[in-house]
Amino acid sequence: MEKRRRYERIKAIVRKLNIKRRQQARQIEILCNDMIGSQREFITRLDMISRKADFYEKLLECHSIEAVLYAAEKTIREQLPQTNIVFFLRHENGHQIYPFVESSLSDASALESSFTDELVLNVCKLNKVCSLDELCCQGLQCNPVSLNQTSAVTLPLGGGRRGAGFVLIYRKGEKFDSAKLAGLNAQMPGLTRAVVAKISDGHAANAGREN
Repeated sequence: MEKRRRYERIKAIVRKLNIKRRQQARQIEILCNDMIGSQREFITRLDMISRKADFYEKLLECHSIEAVLYAAEKTIREQLPQTNIVFFLRHENGHQIYPFVESSLSDASALESSFTDELVLNVCKLNKVCSLDELCCQGLQCNPVSLNQTSAVTLPLGGGRRGAGFVLIYRKGEKFDSAKLAGLNAQMPGLTRAVVAKISDGHAANAGREN
């Protein structure tokens, strides 16, 4: 009888130890997952900072608006290959388009041709990342069949109250990776400053020639 009691006590102790061991294992697993998640987030932020620094360094080497946009196009295409990239820059009388369209993607719907002055102004006023659905709400009119096969987004060039313009990125097929779009959008303030600076330089040069 005494042996059985001892056996039951030992069994109960072992059961409690096993429960504690499993609880500790779960806590360690949660802690490890948190550490891995934090490390991954830290590495992602470092990568974003590094990309921004590289991009800004390239912009500093540019001496014209065309060179600035070409550098921006290369940076965007590194992140989002097989993509049409079109820069819309506002001016007093409307807007100017700087397209970087891949010939292999020329059938993707030539979306930029559907942007009226009014639509460009509306997108600039929003001054935020706009999806294709939001562009349609702002007045984009295209062939519905083409739109169903197209992934598109605009990234703002937010200089001033209405914005200096925006970047239209589009292609046929799959949607863009949200993390890559967020990384590119984080680089837009630097691009905006470079664009505004080059436009100002151009105005100053024109004024100097007129004088």
